[in-house]
This record gives sequence, C-alpha cells and structure tokens, in this order.
Amino acid sequence: MFDLNTLEGQLNSVRQDGDNIQYIKDPCEEVRLAAVTDRAASIRFIPSPSLDVQMIAVCNSPRVIEYITSPSQEVQLAAVSRDPNVIKYIVNPTHETQLAAVKINGNVIGYLEHASSDIQVAAVTQKPESIRHIKNPVLEAQLAAVSQDYESIVYIKEPYSETQRLSVEMFGPTIQRIKNPSKELQVAAVNQYPESIQYIKNPCEEAKLAAVNKDPRTIKYMPYPSLEVQLAAVRKNGRVTEFIKTDYALDQEVQLEAMKACLPMIVNEDGLIKFGDFPWYSLEEVLSEDTKTIGFLGHDKDVMRLFKEHVVREYKNLMEKRNANGL
Repeated sequence: MFDLNTLEGQLNSVRQDGDNIQYIKDPCEEVRLAAVTDRAASIRFIPSPSLDVQMIAVCNSPRVIEYITSPSQEVQLAAVSRDPNVIKYIVNPTHETQLAAVKINGNVIGYLEHASSDIQVAAVTQKPESIRHIKNPVLEAQLAAVSQDYESIVYIKEPYSETQRLSVEMFGPTIQRIKNPSKELQVAAVNQYPESIQYIKNPCEEAKLAAVNKDPRTIKYMPYPSLEVQLAAVRKNGRVTEFIKTDYALDQEVQLEAMKACLPMIVNEDGLIKFGDFPWYSLEEVLSEDTKTIGFLGHDKDVMRLFKEHVVREYKNLMEKRNANGL
C-alpha cells in the first residue's frame, strides 16, 4: 500500500498503475504526467489535463484522444500522425488535422463529413480507392483517383463526363463500368483498345467503325455488322471474312474488297502480274485462269468476274502512267 497523502506515495502508486490516479484527490502535474506515462488511458481520470499531459498520453497511445475534450490542433496532429484512424474520435477535427490524416491513409476520409475538395484530392492521391468513402466526390477528386487507377471509377456512383473519358482513354475496357456510355465515349474507348467494343452493349456505328479501323478482327464481336463496317474491316484485312456474323452470304462487294486486300497486285517491268505469293501471270492468263488458282476462298463466278475487272482497270492505269513517264 502507498501513502496517497504524500507526493512520494502518489508517484509510486501511479507508476505501478497509472489508473490509480483516480484515487488521488487533486493530483499535481508531476503525478499526472507519471500516470499517463505509465498508462495513457488514465487521462480519462484527469479533469482538464494540461497540454503536456495530453501530448504524453496521445504519443503513447493515440486512441486516448477520445478522452480529451476539445484537443488542440497540436494534440490532434500528434495523434493522427501516429494513427490516422483515431480521427474518428475527434469531434470537429481541424482542416490541418484532416489533411494530415488522409495523407497517411486516404481511407480515413470515410470518417469525415463534408470533406473539402482539397481533403478529397489528398485522400484519393494517397489511396485512389478511398473515393468509395466519399459521397458525391468533386470533379478534381474523381480525376485524381482515376488518373492513378482507372478502375477506381467503379467506386464513383455518378462520375462526371470528364472522369468517364479519362478512364476509358487510360484503359478502354473500363467502359464496361459506365452506364449508357455516349457515342463519344464509346469511340474513345475503342480508340484506346479496339477490343473494348465487346464490352459495349449495342455499340454505335461510329464505335464499330473506329474498332475495325484499329483492328479489323474486332468485327468478330459484332453480330450482324453493317455493310459499311464489313467493308472497312476487310479493306484492312481481307481474311476477317471468317469472323463476320450474318444470316446470309457475304455481300459481293465485301467479298471483292476482301480479295483485293488479300491479293495485292504487283506488275513488273515486263508487264507480268503477281498476286501475293502466287506465280507471275500475264494479263491474258489472269483473265482466263481458273478461279481457284488465283482466288483464295473459291469465290463464285460473279465475284471473280468483278475481281478480274478490277485487275484490268488497275493494270491499264499503271501501264498508262508508265508510258506517260517514258518507262
């Protein structure tokens, strides 16, 4: 037992257990400091603790700030710098305290009501996904979050159009996270990553064209593409005809453009014609040659006729230019 009527007895008592301060009437500052040094939570038994007592207590255990009425900014900062989560125990934390806390752990913004725009930005800069804890985040915060992690748009209930665009420009497939994307947004997504078209429900014609112009093979993600889209795709890569989904035979114009893309024509100095890896032919041989010899998909006669007409036109134009240049 300690004689609590003497300073020495009081000090020995609180040094053994800081909570013993509750049994001491009007303890002096030295005893108070000794108590919170031993057990920070003993501050709850100290009425109107001094700044020194508060600082020692929160430095030893930040959570005890919940027992301090109206802690000063200095005390608040000391507490959150050691554990930002204790901001939830602070009634009306200062702006500086809020900023310090979110810079350490952005998620603690969830404890703050009506966080200012700079607090929001600081939080998502530290941890982009913390935007999910912000109700109606400001544009600056949305952009800051998405610029670091495009997937964070999933946590934004109503993203601004600028936020949506930034997200898909960084990674097109994030368009699947956006409800009813605009035509402009769809095009931006496929321009960044053509295969994003597969994530768009009922994509617009402009997006389809943008996709096949970037990567013709993306036509495989489009059921019943329009003639314009089909033509744009096969002109880039004639072999994508196998990916075109339609209930009918491919349009002759599509087949013709596919042949022209797959069989680029070269004419040598002797006027002989070569298609891709096929042998050299004279124009007469091309016009009389069997379809399967210079074709590539066994096209019907009408398509082959159109292809040969194309060859004749190209051949005549080329020879006229050569003659005009004296070659």
